[in-house]
Amino acid sequence: SADVLELFERNDPNLTELSVVPDIRRNFSRFVAALKRNTAVKVLIFPEIKFSIEEGVALVDALLLNNTLTELRLHACKLVDEAAIRLINIFKTNTTVTILRWSNSNVSVSDVTALANVLKTNTTITELDLSINNLTPAHAVVLAEALKVNSALVKLDLHANVIGNEGAVALAQALMVNTTLTWLDLGYNFLRDDGAVALAE
Repeated sequence: SADVLELFERNDPNLTELSVVPDIRRNFSRFVAALKRNTAVKVLIFPEIKFSIEEGVALVDALLLNNTLTELRLHACKLVDEAAIRLINIFKTNTTVTILRWSNSNVSVSDVTALANVLKTNTTITELDLSINNLTPAHAVVLAEALKVNSALVKLDLHANVIGNEGAVALAQALMVNTTLTWLDLGYNFLRDDGAVALAE
């Protein structure tokens, strides 16, 4: 609401979680300007937003300047590839966001590939949610390669995708090397017995 946006702009210390509801969405330029300097909000939620190119780039530029957020949620959000890649690249240097939830957003292969590459060196993100994204075996393979070297991720949510057996086997092989991940959700991914067996081992 407008009142919440004002609190956000004033950097109210009691406002630690913010959902970008329609009223705030309509004042996106004010929101982005405040995001650059806000030091109170820890959790930022974007529910069902389709960003224009300009909005996506402006958001990413603001996030680059914010050193307070610990959790970023993008649910059913649409980012054009340029903005999505720029968002992902933030996590090459960001040291505050530990939880990234990017669900039901139909992320592209290039997005997942870029994110996997970042995860190879990121030591901050401990929880990643990529559920309900139509992720295929190809997505799972690139994520598996990242898991082989990532030493920070503890929880990975990939439920309700189409990873299938090939993806499950790739992830299982990665888990034989990875010693950090303790929670993996692959429910509703069209796994057959051999995929499930590989994960169980």
